[in-house]
Amino acid sequence: LGQGALMALFMGGQSTGQAIADVVFGDFEPTGRLPITMPASEVDTIAPSSASKVHYTEGLKVGYRANPAVAYPFGHGLSYTSFELGNAVVSPCESSCACVSVDVTNSGRRAGVQTVQLYLEFPTEAQVPRSILKGFQQTTTLQPTDQATLTFQLTQRDCSTYVPQQAGWRQWPVNQLTA
Repeated sequence: LGQGALMALFMGGQSTGQAIADVVFGDFEPTGRLPITMPASEVDTIAPSSASKVHYTEGLKVGYRANPAVAYPFGHGLSYTSFELGNAVVSPCESSCACVSVDVTNSGRRAGVQTVQLYLEFPTEAQVPRSILKGFQQTTTLQPTDQATLTFQLTQRDCSTYVPQQAGWRQWPVNQLTA
């Protein structure tokens, strides 16, 4: 993992010790990714309150969607190899909003697994955070130079934002979305 690495063990079980050893000594490729955002400092967090009534004013702008300075972003994870993403294509999909395909190539020197996250950016008028996670997929184990194509099938809801004033969803045309 290298100097400065962080290993987060959420709810380790009975075999945690062996699992840690396998990753640290390179016998197993670390494939886990952070399920939370690790802020850079306490200032970048929501302050605790002891009040009996707390007003939640952050809306959707929490965690990775708040864009604070972070020490480790949501989905962060290290690998013993490296990967390149390329040839991203957005295309129509049967009974879906759209499909997004991306090629994943193992550009490193040892076998590994990559987790790809798909974020959508909506138009400014949607009044939602800049990027919203809509899916993630993991490749099978790729040998050096091997390539896999991952395809994300976006539902109608994935391409929509909630409009509180209308108490309903607004679907955005695919050409107004950025993946």
